[in-house]
Amino acid sequence: MSKIVSVNLYKSLKRHSNRLSWDILKEDYQELKDDIEKFRDLETEYASKIVEAKREMALTVKNDMSTLVETLNVGSSECAALINFIRAIAAMLGSNTTFH
Repeated sequence: MSKIVSVNLYKSLKRHSNRLSWDILKEDYQELKDDIEKFRDLETEYASKIVEAKREMALTVKNDMSTLVETLNVGSSECAALINFIRAIAAMLGSNTTFH
């Protein structure tokens, strides 16, 4: 009789052990899914921050170039190449500003 009890106890423990392992696996899987979701949220947040930072830098450069062109003596021939260079950069930035 004791052998039958031992076998049944072993089977019961094995069955419970499998259930516990499955529960642990499900918990780990859920944690992994949550971590992936948090990562994607952060990735989206920082992508939008990068876009905004680039936009701000482009505006700053545009304003700085406008100030530089206003400061330069446009009539002098030495400044003509610099002004053309600034115009080219402004065009690359999508600037609608025209320099005279």
